[in-house]
Amino acid sequence: MGCTVCYRRRRNIFKDAVSEQEIDETLQEGENIMRRIRLTREERMIEDSLDNFVPVDKKEYEEIGLAIAARKKDAVLNIRVNSHDLASIRHKAERLGIRYQTFISEVIHKIAQA
Repeated sequence: MGCTVCYRRRRNIFKDAVSEQEIDETLQEGENIMRRIRLTREERMIEDSLDNFVPVDKKEYEEIGLAIAARKKDAVLNIRVNSHDLASIRHKAERLGIRYQTFISEVIHKIAQA
């Protein structure tokens, strides 16, 4: 099947399989999704500092990996709290730009490390 007609048909099938308009629409959808994602202040700082990337040696890389593994959340805690306390915690977390569950987890971690 090395004839010219077969080759042209196959090339045109693949060429027309995805139109340029479909590609443009897909790219636009991706951009719209990225616009909808709300980053915390800390995430924005990280994203802004990506230009200042500094390579690290193997030892430091391993230390970073161990630190991340140590912070991995592997337990679930269900507690009852006063509704006014929870409202206050939510308000403080909102001012910091983080979820209140993350805020509570950080507070518990700081107390546990003290």
